[in-house]
Amino acid sequence: MPMINDINEFDFDHRKCKPHYGLMHNPDTSLEENKKIMLMGLQNFCMCCRLCPIGCSLIEKGEDKCDPHVMSNMMFNAKFMVIGQNPGINECRAGTPFIGDAGKNFDEELENNGIDRTYFYISNVVKCFTRKADGTNNRKPNAKEKETCSVTFLANEIKIIKPKLIITLGESSFSFFCPDEKYGDRLGKITKSDFGKVYAIYHPSPMNINDPARRKLFNRQVELLAKLIKKTS
Repeated sequence: MPMINDINEFDFDHRKCKPHYGLMHNPDTSLEENKKIMLMGLQNFCMCCRLCPIGCSLIEKGEDKCDPHVMSNMMFNAKFMVIGQNPGINECRAGTPFIGDAGKNFDEELENNGIDRTYFYISNVVKCFTRKADGTNNRKPNAKEKETCSVTFLANEIKIIKPKLIITLGESSFSFFCPDEKYGDRLGKITKSDFGKVYAIYHPSPMNINDPARRKLFNRQVELLAKLIKKTS
């Protein structure tokens, strides 16, 4: 697991990031505007990334073709980050993370607690849809894909956003940040990591929380999250 400060030479410091072109050259450019500029540059890099095979081709399903890359929801002024495993086919079609059934479940429970997704910068450990051999169904990203993608993108997103709290959705995301911790023991709790404070919750996919007991635990985890957000906002 690479340490965030050892990953590469990228260094976000708003004092060093004044844009020097056209009307954008303004010594009074705000921190928020500089965050936006940096994330847009990172997003452009992400959308043309070919560092591993999963970023090298379109997703094909019948006549439906879409780019496998999905960067984030680009909420550059958010104080909290939500991190999942990787986008699914619905996210790739829309170009936005976490908008499928799992995202709807998460949104619904957030709203039940007076919170919505505008509070969060939403992204994934891996930025591309990862296909099984059949070319359509999603699979878990492998260790090499996680390492390549997170070193290039996620670590830099964290450096730019500087989140007060990182919320992980599911075991795959949590284990990336906290490989030495047991996922089941840390659900609904804050865990320290090399990337900052991490709060783990169940992944809200229908298959994962259809069980009433699990749904109850998931609801409780989001309720506690909402209290943390309101306390620290």
